[in-house]
Amino acid sequence: IYTVRFKGNKQGSSTDPLVDGRLEGQPRWDSVMVVTGQDIKNSTVLPTASKVGYTFAGWFTDPISETSPVVKIDTVTSWNIVGDTAVYAHWIPNRYPINFGKVTGSVGGPNVTGIAAHAVFDSAMPILELSTQLAPTRSGYEFMGYASALSVTDTFYSKDASDPALLLSNKNWTLASASTNNATVNILTDLWRPYEYTVRFNFTQNVAYPATTGWSMSTASTHTGTMADQIFLFGTSQVLTPNDYKVTGYTFAGWDTIANPSGLTDARYIDKQYVSNLSNVDRSIVNLHTVWQPEMYTMLLNREGGAGGSTEARILFDGYFPTGQGAPLKTGYTFRGYFENRDGLGQQYCAGDMTSTGMSTWTKTPATYVDTAFAYWTNDTHYIHFESNTNGLVTMTDTMDAIYDLPLGTLPAAPVYPGHIFIGWFVPGTNAQYQTGDI
Repeated sequence: IYTVRFKGNKQGSSTDPLVDGRLEGQPRWDSVMVVTGQDIKNSTVLPTASKVGYTFAGWFTDPISETSPVVKIDTVTSWNIVGDTAVYAHWIPNRYPINFGKVTGSVGGPNVTGIAAHAVFDSAMPILELSTQLAPTRSGYEFMGYASALSVTDTFYSKDASDPALLLSNKNWTLASASTNNATVNILTDLWRPYEYTVRFNFTQNVAYPATTGWSMSTASTHTGTMADQIFLFGTSQVLTPNDYKVTGYTFAGWDTIANPSGLTDARYIDKQYVSNLSNVDRSIVNLHTVWQPEMYTMLLNREGGAGGSTEARILFDGYFPTGQGAPLKTGYTFRGYFENRDGLGQQYCAGDMTSTGMSTWTKTPATYVDTAFAYWTNDTHYIHFESNTNGLVTMTDTMDAIYDLPLGTLPAAPVYPGHIFIGWFVPGTNAQYQTGDI
């Protein structure tokens, strides 16, 4: 009577270690006592072996070879042995049909019947050669290979660095299930690297409502601040870096993708907005430009003794005097407009007809957003016509200017009328007399 010991036999080359009497992760196999001539094929004698990812091929008298004189002991009815011996399990690695899945947004990719239709358990993946028709594409991403749909970190294919048209095995196929056609286990999903792009923040003299067409910033609109570039990944939402630019007389309205300092631009993005997918070009630069809104100020209108008309106006920084304002009136005076200072000094904001054409823009920034402009008046000038009346006949005429609210200059010399005494110049039909120095 001899002892036969069954060995699990780790499938592989002759240098691979044998697992004495057991399979990896399996309990030790029982030994079988046999005698010469016994029918060892009996299923109650031979153990049934199993191994994840492999199909059991039978028990053999050699750990590697299956050719004569090696004997597959379950194919004979009797086996003549002359001493204690061992038999070895032989294994056939399973083949798994591969399905190539797609993530949302990807287009193309190899068919299930393509070159890599099957993977062999514990073996390298077959090289997959991509073509224009087979290579998957996805906007904003670079295709990197394939991984298990069960775990995207389990990567089986990766791109060949020297030949992007080839996908090389990244690891041996190690996924297994009771069925080689398991639809869940056998799916490989495409892997993608999101494109990287840079957002650059530019100071630009873009202006938005309530500015008007043709608006431009003055030299008084000095700006400060600096901003570093910001890195984004396609497909990932990220908050824009808080704005650091400041401009005298303006409020930051947001960012736009165009630079239009001579026109009007509405902000596309507000400050600190979450944004994504500003570019689908790898390593590209996205330029964002500042958009500004001019600040609004209240101009108190000091009429300087006048009456009527507007008492205040709302004016924008760098803006002209607004239309629709009423002019004041003052007896004996002509209104010449509103000025920065009294007596017509400083910047002029509007003309006497309350229009701002050709006048100065508002460039003051009082902390209270309220400031005063002053009316400027000029005295009206009247023409006095002097006539000497001698018995109903006009013997001389003269004229002079009379400025309202100012003393009269030297009146014309007294006319001569023989036999009469000149007593003064009077307004016809009245007793009103004018003398030098009268107001």
